[in-house]
Amino acid sequence: MEEYMKKISQYIDGHRSEMIDLWRNLVNFQAGSREADRIETLTMQLKDWLEQEHIPCKLIPTETVPVLIAVDGDE
Repeated sequence: MEEYMKKISQYIDGHRSEMIDLWRNLVNFQAGSREADRIETLTMQLKDWLEQEHIPCKLIPTETVPVLIAVDGDE
């Protein structure tokens, strides 16, 4: 378990700035709950990022904004 935690810490340390940039972009994205087009834009940006990280994603259509589902590992 200790080795596993060490590997996680090393990964975080090596990717800290890009992780912070991602979270900064998500938090600072301007979209209200009634702005479906803006929320969909944000959803697509997050989907693109997850797919670049080789995390399979799919969109489930709804009456307003599609729901993004991402699975890392067994479904």
